[in-house]
Amino acid sequence: MAVEAGAAYRPGEGVLLLAEGGDGVVGWLEGVLDGAYPGPGAPVGPPHGYIQTVVVAASWRGAGVGRALVEEFVAAAAASRLEWVFAAPDEGPGVEGRVAWLARCGFADGR
Repeated sequence: MAVEAGAAYRPGEGVLLLAEGGDGVVGWLEGVLDGAYPGPGAPVGPPHGYIQTVVVAASWRGAGVGRALVEEFVAAAAASRLEWVFAAPDEGPGVEGRVAWLARCGFADGR
């Protein structure tokens, strides 16, 4: 599914959330709940929540799967008492669409 989405990526350590539908996994999110934002402008000190990747099968896009994964991750961050969660979308082709989608999920554009 990751290759189909143009995001050939293997999750490493951290949080991996799966969304199931139909006959199997239709999306996933990888993130970290104990990271430290490496760039400028973090409003609070670490630890920070960090969404690394969100992938949804093409046939399930627009059905709220990605948003549900993000909401679940943010809820896990809140349960871990994190005050700040960020996401840094891949800067490759289509970045504007990814930034717009993250904004619809409640993230501010901090570029």
